[in-house]
Amino acid sequence: MLLANKQVRILVVDDDPIVTEIIRMQLTRLGQMVAGVVFNGPAAVKATLDLQPDLILMDLRMTDPETGLEKHLAGLEAAQEIQEKCPTPVIILTAYESSELVYQASVAGVMGYLVKPVRSSELERVIAIALTRFDDLRELRRLNADLQARNEDLDVFAAYAAHDLRAPLATIVGYAEALADESFPRFEDEEVLFYLRRIARSGRKMANVIDELLRLASVRKEEVSVEPLDMADIFTAARECLLDLVTEQGAQITVQEHWPVALGHAPWIEEVWVNYLSNALKYGGEPPRIEVGGERQAARVRFWVRDQGPGLTESEQQRVFISFERLSQVRAQGYGLGLAIVRRIVEKLNGEVGVESGEGRGSTFYFTLPAVD
Repeated sequence: MLLANKQVRILVVDDDPIVTEIIRMQLTRLGQMVAGVVFNGPAAVKATLDLQPDLILMDLRMTDPETGLEKHLAGLEAAQEIQEKCPTPVIILTAYESSELVYQASVAGVMGYLVKPVRSSELERVIAIALTRFDDLRELRRLNADLQARNEDLDVFAAYAAHDLRAPLATIVGYAEALADESFPRFEDEEVLFYLRRIARSGRKMANVIDELLRLASVRKEEVSVEPLDMADIFTAARECLLDLVTEQGAQITVQEHWPVALGHAPWIEEVWVNYLSNALKYGGEPPRIEVGGERQAARVRFWVRDQGPGLTESEQQRVFISFERLSQVRAQGYGLGLAIVRRIVEKLNGEVGVESGEGRGSTFYFTLPAVD
């Protein structure tokens, strides 16, 4: 017997006295306890609050006590109210079954259903399944609530940490840059100037990491509206952000003339281009030769940045979009957190990210967005 080791307190809800008596006898033979019997939806809600049963067997169609008329979905309405007021596993009893009923029952929080007339073996099996599913669902809800609370704590911590770190860091970088200024008369020792510039450079890098961590957190919780993107303007803005790096690397960037139109959020997509382009500038060959473009693919648009650098192994391709991954000491500065932000941004905009590469044949980093019809 599936329920032999556990007696379950069950509330029976049906407006047919003959049916309720049959079910009562079946439950008794199965060794279960009938906590109560009621005949309509409102009474079921009240009895659940009063009796706190372990499970409810509820008829789908029952008489409405106010109108005296049969209500086709009375059981589902009562089940939904019960889940809101006193979550309890509910099994619906019905004279027919359909895919629409299954869907409606799921929306109402029902754990299962039985077709009349009910067989004792089937009754026992469905009760066992419903109790297990309900316990699993309750544990999942508990874990989700705990996770949400932890995420909120992390968001608060990140905001305070960023505020408390940024101010002293800006002071350190400012003083180091001022002292390292060649016009400053006090320091003529090249070694001292070297260390001061290194302090300033490390400080700026720390500030960038703080900004990226905050951006990673904000993308997770921020909701934005999407609109058709002027990708030419967005990419131009991203490129201007990296103008010093482009000049420093002597990079050659080829950009296609016409862009397909996709849906997205412009500030986020600019961040995607900045990350992809900066990585291509750092690892796209010496000097970097980079191609940028996009193409319509059915209901999506695929955008890419292609370089002629050393490429990535298959293992590196699988890890490159994971937060805090370090592919190698050489590439640790560029890959990892930035590409994790890219993945989170694009997936939140209903797109995908990826890379096509191979050792010695460069890399093509791409992302997709919904196309504009």
